[in-house]
Amino acid sequence: MQGARKDATGAYMEIREDRGFAGNPLMQTLEKVFLLKKVHYQDAHLILTFLGENLGRFSALAYQAKVSQKRGGGLLDYTNLLEIELSAQPKSRLPVVQNIQLQASFAYIRQDYERLEKTLLWFNFLNKAIQESQVIRGLFENIQSALARMNSPEEPTHVDLDFKKKLLTQLGYHFEWKYPDSKAINKFAQHHLGFGF
Repeated sequence: MQGARKDATGAYMEIREDRGFAGNPLMQTLEKVFLLKKVHYQDAHLILTFLGENLGRFSALAYQAKVSQKRGGGLLDYTNLLEIELSAQPKSRLPVVQNIQLQASFAYIRQDYERLEKTLLWFNFLNKAIQESQVIRGLFENIQSALARMNSPEEPTHVDLDFKKKLLTQLGYHFEWKYPDSKAINKFAQHHLGFGF
């Protein structure tokens, strides 16, 4: 079965492999994204890893991102939903970020240490668990919904558990127990993926 991968039970996961910008020098698109990782490149540039609504996990080059409001500025935060304009460059292996617009800011999360810590652990886990160009159906919506809940007065532990259970199910893993706690979920992830939350 092309473009699919088996999960822990042997069933095929709902995953689409997408080459994204590869081999298409004229391609240009707008994409809603969450930031997964940023790496400093030379003096003023950044290599950014995103989880996109349609492109899945991908990396892009943002020139002058440290000094340009148009290409990042203060918007490159893990608790922001962004829309980025991407273009392919003939001399660059990575697509280039041309513009970044804020779509939603989950500011309440940043004001609460427990909420922020849990959220950052989500994105660290996603950066490790999702492969380049991998698109998993429903994952983007799951993250967006979980962030909205974490951004509300709802108890953060409940939101955290619900998100992790749904995420691991979307990755193809199914629990044998009905009411797992955070420690059990972390142990499960460590056993099956080699890393936890």
